[in-house]
Amino acid sequence: AGCAVFALPYGYNHGEDIELYHPDRVLNSLAELPAIVAPGQ
Repeated sequence: AGCAVFALPYGYNHGEDIELYHPDRVLNSLAELPAIVAPGQ
């Protein structure tokens, strides 16, 4: 659908490596998200 997919390496993933699902970016924390979606603000 043309939208970016961000993933976190923890939570409901059944212990699988989230990289196997080829997200656009893996974040270590949701706190990183604002700097990515609205840089410079």
